[in-house]
Amino acid sequence: MFKKIGSLRITLILLFILALSSMFGTVIAQHEADDFFNSSYYNLLLFCLGLNLLVCTVNSFKFVLLKDWRKMAIFLLHCGVLVVFAGALISRYTKQEQRYTLLPNEKIVLLDQGVEIVFKKLSIEYYPGGQIAKEYRSQIDLFDGGDFKKEYSLRVNHPLKYKGFSFYQSSFNVLADVEIEIFHHNKLLWKGLWAHAKPLQLKGENALNIKMTHFLPDVSVNKQGIIELRSYKLGNVAMLISVYRKEVMVHEQWVFPFNTDMTQTEGQTGIFDFKVKKITPVYETVIQSIRDPGLGFVMSGFALMFWGLIMLGVKKKA
Repeated sequence: MFKKIGSLRITLILLFILALSSMFGTVIAQHEADDFFNSSYYNLLLFCLGLNLLVCTVNSFKFVLLKDWRKMAIFLLHCGVLVVFAGALISRYTKQEQRYTLLPNEKIVLLDQGVEIVFKKLSIEYYPGGQIAKEYRSQIDLFDGGDFKKEYSLRVNHPLKYKGFSFYQSSFNVLADVEIEIFHHNKLLWKGLWAHAKPLQLKGENALNIKMTHFLPDVSVNKQGIIELRSYKLGNVAMLISVYRKEVMVHEQWVFPFNTDMTQTEGQTGIFDFKVKKITPVYETVIQSIRDPGLGFVMSGFALMFWGLIMLGVKKKA
């Protein structure tokens, strides 16, 4: 009975059922798919496959195999597959992943680790003579237990690894500090510094919420009349501003502070007038943190499989 559990036939049957189940899980609604892949049924399939692989590996192990180069290589392949499978299960249930959106001097705090990562600034490198971004990086400071550890330049594909966590540069956003006056039918509604383009809530008889839906530092308009981002440098600025009353949008318009001709091109009759005095871009970074205890198992499993294949190749040549 024990040997039958580890038979290749059962392995193939389980893999076929698991493949069909996974296909089913991908075609149902997204929130239901998450529940499916965490269901008792799906977990039972994984458990059965893991047990089958374990028994298969145990069945193939005999001390006399140590004298048989080919069988030892196959045993290593079995072990590698089993370790990879175990690592995948560990990752499935213990992996921690989080995205952080930070303005300058904001920080990531890992209370259980006593670790703090403070975002200082975002820098963008452009291709020579062009407007296209070549690379962007976040300057961060790492603290542990309140003590400064090091400064690090976080780039795409160059993560910071610390205490089992990997911190990746994911993306960035461009916001703006805008000195602005807002008029409605020549009546001043609001003036001042619109910090980071956060929603403005006008109280009193106006009771309006004003949001900057998009801030584009430098744009152009293509032949189809569509606004396109040209550069992250401050140039021909475009701001899409939406006005709400009780969560219902009552007005939306593009504002081009340095090029009023583009507003006319868009053909918008703005019932609001936005007079911009000064614009200062503010760069917001997006950092992703991942802690995956199963990754080491997966890599070790692949290493075992690699050595098994090497041994098979060497034996074949011999």
